[in-house]
Amino acid sequence: MPKAASPAVVVLSRDTTWCEHLRRGLADLAPHLLFCHHAEMAWQALQRTPAVALFVVDLAPAPHEGWRLARFLSALPHRVPVVLVAESLPPASQAVVPGVGLLLARSDDVALQLRAALGGQPVLAPPVALVVDPAVERGQVPQRALAAQGYRLLVATTGEAGRRLLHQHRPQLLLVAQSLLEAEAGALLAECRAAEDGPAVVVAVTSPSPERLWRLWQWGATAWVKKPYRSAPLLARCAAAHWGHLLARLERAWQAHLRHLQAAKDEAENLIDSSLDIIVSVDRQRRIIAFNRAAERAFGYRKAEVLGRAVDVLYADPAEGLRIHEHSLATGAFAGEITNRRRDGTTFVAYLSASLLRDAQGQVVGVMGVSRDVTEKKQAEAALRAAKEAAETASRTKSQFLANVSHELRTPLNGILGMTELALETALTPEQREYLGMVKSSAEALLGLVNDLLDFSKMEAGKLALEAAPFSLRELLAETLKPLAFQAQRKGLAFVYAVDPEVPDALQGDAGRLRQILVNLVGNAIKFTPRGEIVVRVALQQQTATEACLHVCVQDTGIGIPAAKQRAIFEPFVQGDGSTTRQYGGTGLGLAIVSQLVALMAGRVWVESQEGQGSTFHVTLRLPLQPEAPPLPWSTAALAVRRVLVVEAHAATRQVLCAILRRWGLEPLAVATGASALQALRHAQAAGRPFDLVLLDAQLPDLDGYAVAAQIRAWPPGAKLPLLVLTPPASDHPQRAALRLVSLSKPVGERELWEVLRNLEPAPPAAPAASLPQSIPPGSLRVLLAEDDPVNQRLALRLLEKQGHRVTVVANGAEAVAAVASQPFDLVLMDVQMPCLDGLAATAAIRRQEAGSGRRVPIIAMTAHTTADDRQRCLAAGMDGYVAKPIRAQELLAAIAEVRAAVAEKALCTPSPRREDAVASVLS
Repeated sequence: MPKAASPAVVVLSRDTTWCEHLRRGLADLAPHLLFCHHAEMAWQALQRTPAVALFVVDLAPAPHEGWRLARFLSALPHRVPVVLVAESLPPASQAVVPGVGLLLARSDDVALQLRAALGGQPVLAPPVALVVDPAVERGQVPQRALAAQGYRLLVATTGEAGRRLLHQHRPQLLLVAQSLLEAEAGALLAECRAAEDGPAVVVAVTSPSPERLWRLWQWGATAWVKKPYRSAPLLARCAAAHWGHLLARLERAWQAHLRHLQAAKDEAENLIDSSLDIIVSVDRQRRIIAFNRAAERAFGYRKAEVLGRAVDVLYADPAEGLRIHEHSLATGAFAGEITNRRRDGTTFVAYLSASLLRDAQGQVVGVMGVSRDVTEKKQAEAALRAAKEAAETASRTKSQFLANVSHELRTPLNGILGMTELALETALTPEQREYLGMVKSSAEALLGLVNDLLDFSKMEAGKLALEAAPFSLRELLAETLKPLAFQAQRKGLAFVYAVDPEVPDALQGDAGRLRQILVNLVGNAIKFTPRGEIVVRVALQQQTATEACLHVCVQDTGIGIPAAKQRAIFEPFVQGDGSTTRQYGGTGLGLAIVSQLVALMAGRVWVESQEGQGSTFHVTLRLPLQPEAPPLPWSTAALAVRRVLVVEAHAATRQVLCAILRRWGLEPLAVATGASALQALRHAQAAGRPFDLVLLDAQLPDLDGYAVAAQIRAWPPGAKLPLLVLTPPASDHPQRAALRLVSLSKPVGERELWEVLRNLEPAPPAAPAASLPQSIPPGSLRVLLAEDDPVNQRLALRLLEKQGHRVTVVANGAEAVAAVASQPFDLVLMDVQMPCLDGLAATAAIRRQEAGSGRRVPIIAMTAHTTADDRQRCLAAGMDGYVAKPIRAQELLAAIAEVRAAVAEKALCTPSPRREDAVASVLS
């Protein structure tokens, strides 16, 4: 190609980025760069420019018009050097076409290769031409002409030699004599056709008849030239054949590439049309350019009806659509709910996600929106909210209903239990006492059922709140497990509990709810254990400076729980055996309540069990520590006794007792029978190391414990030996006093055992320790009883009169207010739910009457509502105490004593001219 001093380069391309790349690469060699975006501009530029060094055609954006213009230019008498740049080329397509131009791949550095072409340097290796003609030696025209044109020449005189050179050198041009082809039946052209990158074939013929030329074309000839050879026609035909052959191959590659692109486009359109989401694309002027089938179904328009229209037709509010479009163009995306309008005018709510739409060069050409109709979702959410509100209302109604039913059930139960207790205190025949005991037991079972139902309803309603009060863990265990041990003893079960020494005693929390957890778990163990033992263990799992995590295990030897039921038993109303023929009754609420309570205490509950071999229930609880807790008594003092003989039939109880005694620094020796105990006493006496104390089980397998005690007392060294008898709960023996025995009921707690052993130490006489009062201190009170139920009236009246109090009874709140206004009372027992005027309103009226008078009558509430909120409402109304129904004698008397003590303390601390009268009134 000629080198120009100041060449002009015309570029036909629609890719501005690629054009800018060429400009930078050719700026120094070709300052006159003319960029044209379509064929007409390129043709005009070629006509106006006097000297065009190169015409560069970028086939990537517009292949068809680029090919047509390149072919047209190649046929002109004064050809412009053409460079075709293709996105992808078939193998070995990059080549120099002598006298025509270059064919380059867009992926290569086109600017570098064009620089070489403009500078007159070779860009690629010269093309190879193969001449196969037996008479080529006699005429040197083909060799000289092709070599002068820039071809590297190969010559063969036979078809076999031509095939060898064809395989070895892969020529781009084949010039073959017709006579040779006819002699070898076109085998050489057949191999050219079979090769993927075969050469352009030019056939030299002597007499080109139409029949002969048609046969050559069928064999695969690209062009023909007449013999004898002449340079000009030969070079023109060879160049045209070479150029056309390459363009044809390039066109086939492009057609394959376009078919691939079309297939990908069709696949993408099918995917878009098959999407369940609504897909709508708009250009920068907000005209619809894409509309899938989901959009047709959602909006009611056919695709052809909306393409090219403004997208406003799809929005209920066009201003909202404009805002979304501008927001997407400005920020690159949009996400949110919109209101769309269908063809019939109806609207629907959709969730839209919009993003920018870009062309192949990365330019923003519009916005694509993907949306989904969320009308049903919004309706479902509204229905869910309504259902939630209805469920909450129903839950509140149910809770209120259960609270009212609880109150109504507790009222007659109050009468049944109270009157039964009073009847049991009278002279009865054994048969009558048995019947009344059964009535009391049944009523207590019914009361437990009512409590479970009420507790579960409060938990479901989220109304159950835990208290945070200090308590002693060991005292709580002793008070809770003693009655349960009595139930176990009546079934013939061994019962023992143990607390690890590192477990802290001074804790804070809801002791009542912890007691409820223990009662449920141990009660279940007793119910489902026909024989064997029940062991309760409390261990320390973790402790920090402020809280302790306890691990409570309740182990039994009962019937066990099937593996399939072990998770379900913590659900409400679920039992291990739910059939109508089940052996064990119950509501199935106990473990559900335990699970809820444990969760409130930041713990968890689970069970390990094998059917027929027993169960172990595990509970972990997190409880705060008391900030300044006193130390346990056995950690600061020592006992006078040293050696202790433990006589206990049950192995687990022996282990627990010995462990406790060793922690206190004592030396225990454990035996299991009475004979072994007597033998151990004699051996110890003979060895000069007698025992200081004997812990004696009352129920031994060989001898009765009291018979063993009698033999010890009859033995001279044992006459003054301290004997501590471990008895079943609620049992006594007529010989206990005669044998000078100290009794302690099972299961034995650490604190009570310590107190008994400490009292064995010699000590100077001291004032007797104060004990909890069992009744109100002597003195008669003037009591007003406000109660509407006749049975409860009689019960409370009988309990108060037995303590010597004078009682006035009224049936409603209005009568109570009138009675307090008409005469003085030392105490008012006020039922909360009464006709005419309830207890809260009556209390408020009494407090208003007392305003400014300087006196305040103590008022104690009596109610079946037992939540913390109910208690707070009573105190907020002006009441001084609170007693839950059904009323128990001890609880009522303790509440009266507590209120009287509080009022007396207040009177003593409040200066008043009539303070002495007030104190006398309270204490009288």
